[in-house]
Amino acid sequence: MVRKPKCLLKRKNKIQKNKSETSNNGAQQNKQENKPNQGAVPPKKDMPYPYKQTLALGDSIMIDIEPYLKETVPNVTIDGKIGRQLSDAIGIAPSYKQYNTSDSAVIIELGTNGPFTEKQLNRLLDQFDEAHIYFVNSRVPRGWEQEVNAAISSAAENYPNLTVIDWYSLAKVNSSYFEPDGVHLKKEGAKAYVNLLMQAIKK
Repeated sequence: MVRKPKCLLKRKNKIQKNKSETSNNGAQQNKQENKPNQGAVPPKKDMPYPYKQTLALGDSIMIDIEPYLKETVPNVTIDGKIGRQLSDAIGIAPSYKQYNTSDSAVIIELGTNGPFTEKQLNRLLDQFDEAHIYFVNSRVPRGWEQEVNAAISSAAENYPNLTVIDWYSLAKVNSSYFEPDGVHLKKEGAKAYVNLLMQAIKK
């Protein structure tokens, strides 16, 4: 059973109230997964970035995309670490409480290095209940891949401020994006990853 957070109704009302203040382009089509076609199409350059500030939290994949994220996202703070798991991010999140606002975006890229429980995921998401969260699912040749992606999709049903970025569907048909280990990204893959993010954020 998916846990229904006690603060869900309150959170829904807050998100609905703030939605029109933070995006003129309907960027927060919450609970919808951004399902790409064969290739990621870069967002239109003339479309304004809808958030005042952005936090990007992740593992070594975040390090792979960091140069291209910095080129694309204004006022972004990037925190990527090799080997990081979602359980590690729970303890890091309080130091970024300034990003828990309605005019902030929080990009989360975690799941590469291992699975996590529903409780752990909720603990992380609850710390950004006022922000607009973009959680990127995983493409990793490991046994926990589907478990991680299912957990992220399930969370979107309970967190109206959460948008799932479907990297898995794009990456699985583009093996050229990856280094020989099948996990880390080549330049082409890193650019496609950031383009996919921007499609969702500027939608």
